[in-house]
Amino acid sequence: MVKENVRISDFHFDHKLWMNELKFFEMQLDVFEERLEEVVPNLDRAAMAEVEVFQNKIIRQREVTDELKHKFRLRDAKLSNFSSDQTIETDNVLFAEHRSEREEMQIYIKLYQEMREKYMSFLERYT
Repeated sequence: MVKENVRISDFHFDHKLWMNELKFFEMQLDVFEERLEEVVPNLDRAAMAEVEVFQNKIIRQREVTDELKHKFRLRDAKLSNFSSDQTIETDNVLFAEHRSEREEMQIYIKLYQEMREKYMSFLERYT
């Protein structure tokens, strides 16, 4: 079995990239909320039920975003204890944890995009 080596700086890069993506998603959530506030006065009761669903989804997205940002900050601080040019092997615990974080971020992005598509479809129907 061939072992791959990964630099700690690669982990830092991923964390920085993920933090930037999360900031972008937060900004989009702000825009989604503003747009909902604009369309609410023109909606019927059925549409208002959907608005409430989206408001709850936006709240939950923010919670998960905050949880991920906190997790990435803690892990990045932990990684800072290592030399940035240090390499680790794939069977190392750090690599396994990072792989788990990557999967978590991929799931977050997938769920976010699904919510965004439903939100955009809602706006198309009611505006």
